[in-house]
Order: sequence, then structure tokens, then C-alpha cells
Amino acid sequence: MVHSDICQLPFELLLKIMFYLDFADIWYFGTCSLQTRVLAYRIIRIKYDIELLRPPIINPFGRLIHAAVAFLGRYGFQYDQLQQQVIVDTSIIQSVANHMAVAIYDRIPSKTYREFSLDFLLDKTLEILIDHALFDPTLILPKKLCEMDNFISKSEELMNQHTDIISNVTVSSQSMIQAHDIYALKSTGVLMADYLATMYPILTTLFDAGTAGDIHHRLLTNHIQRQLVQLKKKYHAYHSSQISHLPIPSSASIHQTPPYHDFQLFIQFLCALIRTELLTPKDIDHLSYHYINTFFITQPSDIALSMNKGLHMVMSKNHHSPVETSTDKLHISDYQWKLWLMEIQCRFTALLDLMKSIIIQYDRRSNPNEMANTIRILNDTASAISLSQSFNTRE
Repeated sequence: MVHSDICQLPFELLLKIMFYLDFADIWYFGTCSLQTRVLAYRIIRIKYDIELLRPPIINPFGRLIHAAVAFLGRYGFQYDQLQQQVIVDTSIIQSVANHMAVAIYDRIPSKTYREFSLDFLLDKTLEILIDHALFDPTLILPKKLCEMDNFISKSEELMNQHTDIISNVTVSSQSMIQAHDIYALKSTGVLMADYLATMYPILTTLFDAGTAGDIHHRLLTNHIQRQLVQLKKKYHAYHSSQISHLPIPSSASIHQTPPYHDFQLFIQFLCALIRTELLTPKDIDHLSYHYINTFFITQPSDIALSMNKGLHMVMSKNHHSPVETSTDKLHISDYQWKLWLMEIQCRFTALLDLMKSIIIQYDRRSNPNEMANTIRILNDTASAISLSQSFNTRE
């Protein structure tokens, strides 16, 4: 079937097919002809919320960055069937980083306004790259392997007559998950983090090291904060509608919501950036206090234990007046109660992953005071987890 025949398919059918493909596949589908380009841009807008068909400002440089991301997604890594792990191709990453840095350099005036031009072009570059971090195939693949591992575990319970076979497969799948652990690899194993780390020294070489480094760090943290704010809005909008109107779903569906899944991927991306030292302990402490902690709807202090009231919940259902609920009226199916239980575990896991990355990368070079806010939030969350476990034990 040639591309002209594909374009004749109903758009709904084509959209369903394209949802099984990565960004790189859809991008290269759009290079076949003008007709497929329009189709690809429409699909990218729906699937990734990236406007290429009618952007507010026509910017060929932006399309160049998207093309670089597509090239990395197609050729920047390989899946080793023998070792059962993703191997990032550093030569491809280096080549694309060289071309991108030169593209930025060629667009900057030779004498005047160099710093402002670098700021503008680097801002556009990092904006697109951070947006693509959520679609990084090297981040998504370990998640798929985890799902495969869960499937194998369930199969083991249903097929007791084949326990030996299933046990061997489970062990091999667990080794695959460990092979994808970003802490166990020499490189980060995350394509977009490796690309940013490779491009950074090239930029500081082509331009003044101090100026380029400061601009890069400022813009990188700004766009990370922007992405966390966007994830927070999606997450809060989803759960606000659930709490206010819709029927109460199970705890599993709360944990598997798309906004939270994106948040998990972004935390992994931040852990990889720590390993490249593009983010410092001070940066992580700022992000933890102002953005990661406020990402969640509930707080560890929403459940309290007192002599007079015992274990009680203080929530805000309408975000204006707090609602106090005692354990006598609290049912385990209550959505807010499940949400609080899930969020204290998720908050603890996210902050612990970030702390683990800081300890591994910076070891004794970091000052404990630089992570004071993160440590305090971790302690509060750990206390809340202990409180929830004691409540479950009593029940």
C-alpha cells in the first residue's frame, strides 16, 4: 500500500493505528509527501499536544529540533536481544548534538546581541527537548517490561503445573528490569538526558563558558518547572472531577491515571539529569519543595492523630473550606482516603529516588543543608506512612 492509499483511510482508523507508533515513526511518515505531512502533524497534535500544523509563529528552527528528536528516537538506541537491555548509541547522540550546537551557532550574529540570541535559541531548544522527555522511548520501555513482569507473575499463579518454567521466565524478566535501572548503568540510559549532557559542553566550548553555562542552567530549570506545573494541572483536573462528581473508582485506577504515569516518567528523567550533573542538589531541593510536593492534592498532614479525636482526616473537598472526617465515618472505599494513601506512597517514592540519585552522584560533595526541605518532606511522609500502617493494623 503506497502512502496515497494510506491517506485515503478514515482519519479515526489512521489515528488508532498511529497511536501504536512512536514520535519518530509518525515524523518519518510525514516526510513521504505533503499530504502525509499534514496527516502526521494532525496526529502529533492529538497524540503529543505539539502544534506543527498551524503554530502561532512559523519557526523552521523548531522543526529542526523536532527532526533531531525523531532521528534520535529512530537511530539513537538499540535493543540488545542477547543482553536484554537498551543500549544508547553515544556516537549518534554526539553527532546530533554537534549538528544542533552548530545550528545554534550559525544563527547567532557575529558581534552584537550574541547573548540575547543564544538565550532565545537555547530557550526554544530546551523547551522542545523537555517536552519530548515524556515521550522518550528509553523511559517508556522499562515500564512495558514491568507490565510484562506483572503479567508473568499472574500467569505463575494460574499455571502451578508449570512452576519451574514460569520461575525461570520470571527471573529472566527481573534481570531485564534491573538491566534498565538508570542507577546501575554507566550512562544514564535515558536518551534525552544523554543528549542534553552531550550538547552542554559543546555549547560552552562554542560560546563563553560562563555565559553559556548560566543561560543553559537557568533555562533548563525554568522548563523543568514549567513541565511540572503542566503535569500538576492535568493531575489536579483529573482528580478534582473524580472527587466532585464521578463515581469512586478503585485504588488501582487511581494509581494508574495517565497524569500520574507522566509524573513518574518525569521523575526518572530528573534522576537521569542528576547523574549528568546538569541538576545540582540545590536545584532538586527547590523543585521538591515548590513543585514536586505541591504536585499532589493531599498532604501528609491531612491525616492526624490526637487524644480527643483519635485518627481523623482533614480534607478540602471544595478547595475552600476544610472538611473533617473521623475514622468512625470513614470507609475504606472513600476516594479521598484512598487518594491520601496512594499519594503519601508516591510522594515518598519520588523523593527517595531523587535523594538516591543525589547520594550516588555527588556522594560527599553535597552539603546536607542543601537538601533540608527534601529531607523534611521525606520525614513527614514517612511518619504519615507509619500512621496509615498502624491504622490498617488496627482495622
